[in-house]
Order: sequence, then structure tokens, then C-alpha cells
Amino acid sequence: MGEQYVKKIAPGFNLHINREPKFKTTTIKLSLIRNIDEQTTWGVLLSKVLQRGTQAFPTALLLEQALEDNYGSRLTIRARKIGEHQLIEITLQLPNAKYLNCDENIFERGLYFIEQILYNPQFQEGYLHADYVEQEKQVLQQEIESVFNDKESWAMQRCIELSCENEPFAIPAYGRLTDIPAITPKNLTEFYRELINTAPIEVFVVGDVVSQEVEKLFRKTIKVRKQSAIASVTQRTLQKDPIVERIVIEKDDLFQGKLIMSLRSKISPLSNQLPAHILFNSILGGGTHSKIFNTVREAHSLAYYAHSGMQRNKQMVFIEAGIELDKFEAATKLIKQCWQDLVDGQISDSELEQAKTSLINYLWSLEDYSGGGIEYEMTGLLAGRSWSVSEMEEAINKVTLIEVQNAAQHSTFDTVYFLSPQGGSADE
Repeated sequence: MGEQYVKKIAPGFNLHINREPKFKTTTIKLSLIRNIDEQTTWGVLLSKVLQRGTQAFPTALLLEQALEDNYGSRLTIRARKIGEHQLIEITLQLPNAKYLNCDENIFERGLYFIEQILYNPQFQEGYLHADYVEQEKQVLQQEIESVFNDKESWAMQRCIELSCENEPFAIPAYGRLTDIPAITPKNLTEFYRELINTAPIEVFVVGDVVSQEVEKLFRKTIKVRKQSAIASVTQRTLQKDPIVERIVIEKDDLFQGKLIMSLRSKISPLSNQLPAHILFNSILGGGTHSKIFNTVREAHSLAYYAHSGMQRNKQMVFIEAGIELDKFEAATKLIKQCWQDLVDGQISDSELEQAKTSLINYLWSLEDYSGGGIEYEMTGLLAGRSWSVSEMEEAINKVTLIEVQNAAQHSTFDTVYFLSPQGGSADE
């Protein structure tokens, strides 16, 4: 990214400014950070309630109209999960005044919206508006129930729950149905106040901006908090080292079986071996160049889709495949053979180079839109070690076949989960 500037605005409140003259819009992303815990569902619901209105804009419609009046600014609020952290994100995208030939301070007006969301949500009799809370509880319930209908997402969540039993990561990013009835305007307000007063806050501003002016406006807008009140967010390392691989098969009414296989890695996100670990995942199943794709799907036609994805901040890799019921044993065996080939160092120069090219192209693409760079930087920040795009690119280019093999050797299968169609047996 372009010129970068980081400043502590208040205790537990850091401002990251990335000046990028090529962007004609400015993106502001404010993240309140907390550990995933038993109140994760509260955080998800709060993100929905905050969008319903503020003291200055009592309804979502009035808030939307005010945003539109600010030259079509766009505001979104969501809760999401990175590793074992929950982020409640307020994102504002607004045009840069210099490209509109106007003298209005669009950026300062944008900060006013964030200030309203953050500090002045719509209250009723001292608590978050009861009607909004109740309505959003119903919406959240419907959204969580709908996950079950998306069998691919449901299978992934079940594998995570089984692999990470008794670990915070097992709690879904979207919350839990069983938590919803207990949430009230009173306890959600208490949750909100504690979050505002104690959660570490990271703000990213990306666009053609002047750093000193942005900092000045934030200092004017943001309330100062007590240093002692700021909560700590934990950096976790490997939670467990699997000794025996677990195989779990569950049946459901679906046409195509969903196979999910989890791998644990001993390579910390703080380690210099991280680039090799990223390449290990890429060669294993990270694209059309990968072993799993070319072996399981293309050469043997055992899967409708087959790929792997890395949870960098959790030291895990998840392999996904859509397969027919009678292909379970063969597909599982072949996927494990792909992994074993990496462990044994059976990696061609071509596979390594294609994986490097794919990853570097991805890194370059992050700079094509402001949100991509923010997501990348936040992931590194929460992991405890940030790699700039150029640093990661340089490190990836230097990774050797031996280092990728070593990364593979630091991985172990944890859980094999199969959401199977009804009828028959997966191991027939």
C-alpha cells in the first residue's frame, strides 16, 4: 500500500492511515476487538441493532437519507471472526471532496456518522431501543437457522465444532441460536457499554488523504478512555496436538455429500515459517494448480469441487470436497495421499512456482481496492505479527521446496467430517 501512518489517538485506540492517491473514494473501517467467548452472540446482535438508528438519526431510513445527502456515503456494520477474535466493524465509504470540486468537508461529516453509531445509538428508557432489539433477535434467529439449509456452510461449521471442541473457535461467527432468548435490551446495553469503554479499537483510513488532518479530526471526534479500563485480547497458539484422527459421519437430506477434513499446524503465525506454511496450503488445495484439485477432481473425477483454505490465525487448514456417497473412502484416501506427497517432499518445481505466482497475484490484487489491504493488515495485527505486502511477497519468493516440505511435516490431520446423503453407508 502507499504511505502509511500509525498514531495512538487514545488508550487502546490506534489510527492507521494509508495514503493512496489512486483512490477517488475514502474508506474508514473502525473495529472493536474482543475475544470470542460466551457472549459472541451479543456482539453479532449488537452490530445489527446499531444499524437501526442513532439519537440524531432515530431510524434506519433517516440515517440512510443523511448518508445519501453526504454525497452518497455508504455505511455498513457487521460482526465477524478472525481466529479467536470477534470484530464489530463499522465501515464507511465516502467520496473524496477534491474530486467533486466542492468545499464541503465530506470526511468530517462522515466521522460524525461514526461518532453517532459508536457513542449515541438509539435508546429508549435508558436502554437500547426495545423494539429494535426484539426485531433484530428475530432476524438473527432466521439467519442462523438458514445456515442449516446451506449444507456446505453447515458441514464446515460442524467440522469446526468437532475439531475445536472446548475452544473459542468452535463458536460460530454468526452466533448461537440457544443464546438469543436470554438477550434483553438491558443486558445488551450493558454489553454495549462495556464494549465501548474497554474494547481495543483499530481504525484504518485508506484514500487520498492528509494524515495530519485525519488525525486532528479523529482526536476531535473520539472520546478519551481510561488506560486501565482497556481489555486485553489474547494471542493464542496451538490449542491441541491431535494424537488420533477422528472420523465423524452424519446424515442429512441432500444430494451431494460434503466432506470436510481439518489439519492442525505447529507453525505459529508469528513464525518466519509462515510463508512456507501459506505455500503448503496453496500447493495442497489452494487453487487450480493444487494437488487436490488436479488429482481428486480432475484426474479421478471423485469430487464436484475440491480445495483447501487456511485459517492463518488459528494454525489450521480445512479441506473441502463435494462428493457422492460411494466416493467417501476413495476421496478421503486420495486427499491424504496428496498431503503425504507434500510431507515426503514430492513437490515439483512447477507446482512451487505456480503456487508462488498465485499467491503473489493475490497480494497484488489487495491493492486494487481499499478494503483488501485493510483485511490483510488486520489479520496480521490480530496474529501478533504484520507482514507488509512487499515483505510477504519477498518472503514467498525465497521459500524453497525443503521449507514447504517442512511445513507439511508440521501438520497433522485432526478430524474427517462427512455430511452424508441419506441411505447407504459412506464406507461401502
